[in-house]
Amino acid sequence: MNRPEKIGFILNPKAGKGFAHTAEIARQAARKFKGAKIFTGAGELGAAALLDSQASIEICACDPTPCRQQTITLAAALATRQVDLLIVIGGDGTLSDVACGLVNLSQAPPVLGIGVGSTNVSPLITCLASEIDRLYTWQLEITLLPAVLVKDQGALLGIGFNDCVLGFSVVGTLDGQIRNVDARAKIECVNLPSEPKPIGTPQTRVQRISAQQTVEIASGEWVGCVVIGFAEAGFFGKAITGGVCLASFTHTPAGCLVADTPLVQVEINRDRLLAFPPLRSQYISFDENMSIRIASNKILLSKITLPHKRCYPRAEFGSAEGAYDESTQQARAGRGHSATLSESQQSWQSTHPERVCGQHRLPSQIRHPHSQT
Repeated sequence: MNRPEKIGFILNPKAGKGFAHTAEIARQAARKFKGAKIFTGAGELGAAALLDSQASIEICACDPTPCRQQTITLAAALATRQVDLLIVIGGDGTLSDVACGLVNLSQAPPVLGIGVGSTNVSPLITCLASEIDRLYTWQLEITLLPAVLVKDQGALLGIGFNDCVLGFSVVGTLDGQIRNVDARAKIECVNLPSEPKPIGTPQTRVQRISAQQTVEIASGEWVGCVVIGFAEAGFFGKAITGGVCLASFTHTPAGCLVADTPLVQVEINRDRLLAFPPLRSQYISFDENMSIRIASNKILLSKITLPHKRCYPRAEFGSAEGAYDESTQQARAGRGHSATLSESQQSWQSTHPERVCGQHRLPSQIRHPHSQT
């Protein structure tokens, strides 16, 4: 790509080790793009870290209080400044929030994510903070990624680039330790300890819907969590993965897994896992002509569908020969966007979008495998 002349910066001061660490990473990133004009938010969203970087800086008017909505608003505001690149320093959730601010724009800048969060598995992350010395600006290339849109009665709640998980808890950093934290509080940038618990009630029903029939996948209180994900090529040949192995072999795009145990949890060790009773799960594949519906007591909690388009092109330019490769890509399965489910079980809807967000990636630092067909 051409060297960017205008760059947007967004920081999550509460991610990982906190603002001091995030600010230092931001200054290192700014030096990588010496000479570019920087646009950023007020306070700890960017300006407090970058004002001493000797770069030309313009501050976008916004509430400097770090929270999810401010990240979304700032991302959209920076895009209107027609920045060539948007550098985001945070974790998986921060990157997803930035994508929320860009997804409906006709021209969104590509995102360069620097991971300073708890898990850092989002495909939008170009490199980890510890790898920033290897961030060579002349090697950057743009990749298109698929994603899952999470909606509540048509309103966008979030975007997932890995799995879409319905549960009460997510992964976060609390007092320097990776912990299970409350999903709803996490949206407001507050990490509160949370014990993973099943989402099922006696009225819970998880179904696959098509024009021909409705198939019940699971029901009742045994529903611990629901996971929607892509059937990547990497699952082929690994029969231990169950039904998703067959989906990968047949190029069926996605699947739904219902487990009796919450699967998004990190406060667990080998002895505790070995003491678990057998984990029960139900899996079913689905495609563009089907949807997954999760409901409780006639209240729709979730409806997940795929568009009538399977291939999402990735354009890659080899840094050595300048070769052009066009292929399809699916995001890596991992800790995905965890959609919150309140105790009152509010409704939400997830759809796989036609349009995807841009990403910058280091050719020498491909951290997430992709399926190519």
